[in-house]
Amino acid sequence: MLAPARTAIAADLQVVSTTPVLNTSAPRATTITITFDKALEASSIDASTFRVFGRGTGTVTGAFSFSNANKTVTLAPTKTFSAGEVVTVNLSHDVQAADNTNLRSAGYAFQFTIPAQAGARTFQFLNAMSNRTSPGTGTRIYGAQATDLNGDGYLDLVTVNEDSADVRVFLNTADGTGLYGGFLAPKAIGQESSPNEPADFDNDGKTDGVFSATSDHGVWILRGNGDGTYGTTQSIILGGAAAASGASTPTTAPAPSPSINRSTR
Repeated sequence: MLAPARTAIAADLQVVSTTPVLNTSAPRATTITITFDKALEASSIDASTFRVFGRGTGTVTGAFSFSNANKTVTLAPTKTFSAGEVVTVNLSHDVQAADNTNLRSAGYAFQFTIPAQAGARTFQFLNAMSNRTSPGTGTRIYGAQATDLNGDGYLDLVTVNEDSADVRVFLNTADGTGLYGGFLAPKAIGQESSPNEPADFDNDGKTDGVFSATSDHGVWILRGNGDGTYGTTQSIILGGAAAASGASTPTTAPAPSPSINRSTR
């Protein structure tokens, strides 16, 4: 009796190398190149499957080009990265090879850093700012973000306030002076918030924020409007006696969107 022939199952598409290399540094104007073990289906590469996010710069897009018999794809960003930031590259499992195989279900991700240049260690006082609505009402700043919330290429300042349970945004004046305007209307989050991260959770190109609240036992996600303000709020309550004391956005997720890690105490 003859046994039925077995059908060979093609192996998943795999990343062979990246430039910049994982956990190294790169210049602000770097391109991003990824080489795979098979030729790619070029139509599977776009801004939703090949995502780049700088902690200060925000979402970075650009033109894709292919080389090496379509095994290599290069992104040429339309803007430079911000000095000192960590950049995350996140590939979706929907990236496809010409033989119809895909990346593993968890996708692929890596990070690199944009180094800051050496300075003379001389400083000049520019300004002092307050985020209080009235002198006698405290806010207790216990965290902050320096990230571009309105896409003008300058880092805005977000203060995370424990006692007033909100975030307050100071937009950069975007004139090269290093100064900021007055803070925008506060956006409510959980009580006693501190740890926080910027991210683009819904892949709309606008920087969102996630904030961990100890007393309220949860995390708050604020979706950015792209003009410095936040719109939709989502709260995730952990429940029980666990106090949320940290938040991070892991670089690898089954879908092409960042997920959230939280630590408790």
